[in-house]
Parts: sequence; structure tokens; C-alpha cells
Amino acid sequence: MGVVHLARQRDLDRLVALKALHSVHVNAAAFAERFLRESRVAGSLSHPNIVTVYEYFEYEQTPYIAMEYVSRGSLRTWGGSLSLAQLAGVLEGLLAGLSAVEPSGTVHRDLKPENVMVTADGRVKITDFGIAKATEATGEANITSATTGATMGTPAYMAPEQALSEAVGPWTDLYSVGIMAYEQLVGRVPFHDSRAPMAVMLRHINEPIPPAVHSKPDLDPGLSDWVGKLLVKDPGRRTQHAGEAWEDLEEIIIGLLGARWRRDARLLPRGSHEGAHEPLTPAPFEAHGVGVLSPSAPPDGWTNTVPSTTPSDGHPTTAMRARRLAAVSAAALAAVGLGFAVAPGQQSGQAAKPLTPTISNHTIGVSYPESWRPTATPASTPRLSLTESLGLAPIRAGGALVVGSTQTASATLLPSRVLSALPSAPRGEIVRLGGLDFYRYRGLEFAGGVGAETLYAHATTAGVVIGACELPSRSAEAINVTCERILATLRLINARSLPLGPNPSYAKSLRTTIARLNSSSDTLRTKLARADSPGSQTALADELAGANERAGKAMRSAVPGPAERAASAAIVGALSDTARGYVTMAAGAKSGSSRLFERGRQTVAAGTTALAAALRRLAPLGYKITS
Repeated sequence: MGVVHLARQRDLDRLVALKALHSVHVNAAAFAERFLRESRVAGSLSHPNIVTVYEYFEYEQTPYIAMEYVSRGSLRTWGGSLSLAQLAGVLEGLLAGLSAVEPSGTVHRDLKPENVMVTADGRVKITDFGIAKATEATGEANITSATTGATMGTPAYMAPEQALSEAVGPWTDLYSVGIMAYEQLVGRVPFHDSRAPMAVMLRHINEPIPPAVHSKPDLDPGLSDWVGKLLVKDPGRRTQHAGEAWEDLEEIIIGLLGARWRRDARLLPRGSHEGAHEPLTPAPFEAHGVGVLSPSAPPDGWTNTVPSTTPSDGHPTTAMRARRLAAVSAAALAAVGLGFAVAPGQQSGQAAKPLTPTISNHTIGVSYPESWRPTATPASTPRLSLTESLGLAPIRAGGALVVGSTQTASATLLPSRVLSALPSAPRGEIVRLGGLDFYRYRGLEFAGGVGAETLYAHATTAGVVIGACELPSRSAEAINVTCERILATLRLINARSLPLGPNPSYAKSLRTTIARLNSSSDTLRTKLARADSPGSQTALADELAGANERAGKAMRSAVPGPAERAASAAIVGALSDTARGYVTMAAGAKSGSSRLFERGRQTVAAGTTALAAALRRLAPLGYKITS
């Protein structure tokens, strides 16, 4: 698909991997679309074991993705030379990265040694989400190959269901992990004696893979069985989740190598002894509170966040992990917040002074540094349409921060008056501040403003919390860092935080409600169309009215985000209108009034049309809408 260059990002003076769509594909719309999807899928993921995507852009009609440069190349160069401890470290990193991806519904579909990168400190990171697929489970946009039903991937590492173009899930990537583990333990992939790609795929579909211990008799049987559970042909009987796979493997590794196996787990350059006995940092799993952000699709933007973890010299056993879950999760989230408490030029270990003064109102509260003070809200407040706003400003410098709530139905979470004042749609990124996810919009300039602004938007059940950081011409970066430190202390009062982008909880409620409605209504509508007696027409119309009323009640209890709120209200209204139409039809059938029956039928038709239109309004927000 592409050519990867080593490049330097001048403004941050760092090396990046710059992936350009191969020239032969530049004018091919399907390849260009898949290339853009790769940047969006990978950009929505943030985890220490996933290569970070910084930006997507086009230059001279060639699409590019700028991503983290991983200096040591791919796992392929290690061949079958990994020790058991190193293999365990690789597998933990892979499984932790996949565990973080699972909540988003994303399936990589092309895991192989070439797509596993080795970092300078001997860890691994997953890269290349070019053919990733976001499953329909989250309600997100469906991301798949350019051709519906096309089989994509690398045959030697491909799961049977993928080769058959059937439904995929986390277990599909685990099959690929099993193949990589088998290859490292045995020294070759299964079916290595077949060269034709189709022949390899057919053997993965039809032929069982012999246990690894058959090819390597001195291999621990428990380890061989663990690999075998990942290579079961039936996806329903295969290990289902990455976290589950690691818990099983961890016990085996501790039993074979002892609790300090991490001291020998780093992938270091051959012949190098530097750091050879520094324990590999335990990879953070989704269950520990660190991983992929909530399913999100920032409009015309990308995700660029870096979660932190708490290093440990040892690693708890599975039982110990369960007891320490809450503490580990809290420590991880605290570390995320501390990432924004470092002023420019400070080393990461030099934490800024804690924020102690506080300010609050009926809806929100924040803490701020002693070098700042509460002040009148800045001039941007009228444009932002904020209510219950708080204003803060430095005592001896320019700049200001205003934080408040607003109502908006925009996918950007920004008020319409802000969007209309900008020359083009703002480009955003997702950042995590103190455990809350924000859309961040940098470098916005408005007519009559005092300078550039950075806007932060966080979705809640009571609306959107907006933070507007006004930046002076001097010390802008330092002011912005302090604004983020303050926003990292945001406390919600009488409201709950909501995920950015497509809301998994709301998507599940909507999907379940519509599925139940269709299941109960399809047959009833057919029967009603064929019914020839007033009694059966009345009974069937009453049943259909009840089905739509129940669906409306279910959607009224669902909790949409600010961006979904208008569409959700329209869905409830359409279901109510449809139910009312069926009630009118039942009354017409019962009374023998064809005029009343026809009026009800027209109301049902209008309600059904309105429901379809309301559902389509969710598509631009990242929801997959099917006919």
C-alpha cells in the first residue's frame, strides 16, 4: 500500500515515520480511502504497545500518515531466536495492545512479525492498521476492505473465519498471535511447506494444526496447550479475549521461569549488555484502566494522546492483580493527568507544584495554581454561549481560561456560533486530562479576539463543558500548559461524563431497541396488510402500536450524548407518531371507518419515514446505519 520514509518534524525536532500512499495507488480511490481509514483507525488508538499516529495530510495530491518512529525495526528480524522470557514479553505487549483495542470494536486482521515493531528499550508495538475492521458491535462506522466481502490479510497468519470472509472479532487477531507464538517456539509457521497463498488459506480452514509439542518435544506441554487454544478452527471455541489469554499465559510463564522472568524479557541488540537486567515494564491491559479511548471519530481530526503507566520491578500474579485492580487503575489515571503537569523544558520526573485553590459553581469546579486568580469571564464567553462559567487568569501575565457549560448538537461539540465564526471546520484531536477525554482545537482565531485560542470540549449528561484558553502573543505555550493542568482537575457536579464520538452505551440501546421493534413488527405488518376482517385488523394494529410505544419508552430512557441529543429526540418523536398512527388505524377498523383507518395509515407512513431520517442523522456522528 505505501512507502515509509524516515522524516524529521521540524517544529518539534523529532524523527517520524512518514508513510506515503504508493504512487501506483495515488489515483485509485479505493486505496486512497483505505489509506485514510488506516490513519483514522490507528489515530483513535492510544496505548504504549500501539504505534502512535500523529497526523494525516496530503501534499501534491499524495496522501501521507505521520506516525511514531520505532527505531529497531520489526520483530521479523528476530526470527526464531527469542528466549522464552523474551517471547513472553513480546506476547504480553501484543495482548495488552489488543486488549486496549477491543472496546473500540477494532480488529487488526493483519498481525504478523512485520507489523510488530521493536522499540529502543526492547518493547514491542503494533503497527499498520491498513486493513483493520471496526465491528458493528460498537455502533461505529464500519471500517473494512474497499471491496465488500473481499478476503484481506496475510495467508500464513490468517484465521479461518477471515479466510472465508466471515464475521471477525478479537478472537481473529488472537489466532494470528497463536501463529506467531507457534513460529517462535517451533521455528516455522504451520503449513510452511505450501507456497501458494490460496493453498495456505485452505489448509488453515480445513486442516488442524498439530500441537507445537509434536514438533518440539522438549516444549512445556502447558505452553503448547496455550498456543493450541488460540489456534482452534471454530472461533466460538477459541480463546475470546486478549486479557484472558494473558492471564492464562502469565501463570505458565511464572511457573516455568519464576516471578522475576521480566529481568530477561527485553529485546536488546545482539551482543548488547546495556540494560540487560532491567526488568521489562509490565504492559498495561484495558482492565487496568489504561488503553484505547472510548470509541470516537473526531470530525476531520485524529487522536494524539499518550497514556502513562506506573513502572514496577516485579509483576503481580493473577490473584494479586485482582486484589490490586482499583489501586492500579487509580495510579494509571493519575499518571495520565501528571503528563500535563510538566511545564515546557522540565524533565518528566519534575512534577509541577500541586494545584490547591479551588473555584466552583452549581455545575463544575476546578483547582488552579497560586499564580492565577479568579476573574471576570473573558470576551469569548458570549460567542461560546456558556452558562455557569468560571474565569481564571494569570496574576502577572496575559492569557485567560474560561470554563462553562453549553448545549450543542454538533459532532464537534462546539456551539454553532463558534463554528460560524471560523473560516473552515476546525481540526480536532482527543486528549485525556485528569481522566476525562476532551476534544482539543488548537490555534483558533476569531474576529475581535485578543489572540489565538485553544478550545477544549467534554461531553456530559447535562451538556458540553467548554474550556477556552486565550493565549497571549508571549508565553503562549506556558499558558496553554497551565490551562490543561487546570482542566485536568475538572469536577462535574450533578452530571456524568460521556465518551467522545459514538457512544457505545447509547449505540447498544438504539441497536437493541430497533432490533426488537423490527423483530416484533415485520410479521405483524405483513399480517395486517393481508387481514380482511375488522377484528384481526384491530388486534394487529393494537399490537403494532404497543411495539412502537415500547420502543419509544426504551429510547426515552437511553442517555444520548450532546451530539446525539437532537437525533435521539427525533427518533422518540417518530416512534410516538407511528404508535399514534396504529392506534388510529385500530380505531378505524373497530368502528368500520375506512376514512379513519386511512388517516392512521398515513400517520404510520409519515412516522416510519421520519424514523429513517432521524436514524440517518446519526451517521455523520460515526454510527453505522443499515437499511
